[in-house]
Amino acid sequence: MQIVIGFGEKSNIEGLRAEVLGWPVHADVDDDTLYATRHIVAVTGDGNVVGAVSCSLVAFPNGDGANFGASRAVRFWGLAVDPRFQYHGIGTQLMGAVKERAYDLDARVLWAYARHDAVPFYEHMGFDVFEGPKESDLSGLPSKRVALHLRDVG
Repeated sequence: MQIVIGFGEKSNIEGLRAEVLGWPVHADVDDDTLYATRHIVAVTGDGNVVGAVSCSLVAFPNGDGANFGASRAVRFWGLAVDPRFQYHGIGTQLMGAVKERAYDLDARVLWAYARHDAVPFYEHMGFDVFEGPKESDLSGLPSKRVALHLRDVG
């Protein structure tokens, strides 16, 4: 099955976020409204959105053993893949698009709050995991901060 990765609208991903992440259908995510926010989607040939992630320029919160200083950072959130399409590389493709966006924005760090069950996925992709669990604002599940150093300031 062919999957195309591209940009989408928040309204196109709300149902998927609700189904996969347990977020309210019209979740009020502050970062969704930032100027630089992009919603990246995975779409099947028949137009169904089967994966999504959002990202924007958001400062990295230093502490808990992590300190990237004042580096330019991109935060991502809401990575969700339809359960029928999981384990086929769609999450990896979406994260590749997030990395491209981060490079386009000249980011030094790519980061997120990841649910505990997703941490191994990010570790496999080279992300560092930082202590200091945080409760997700939307699903209520515990999460940890993950970060990937993209490039040095220079």
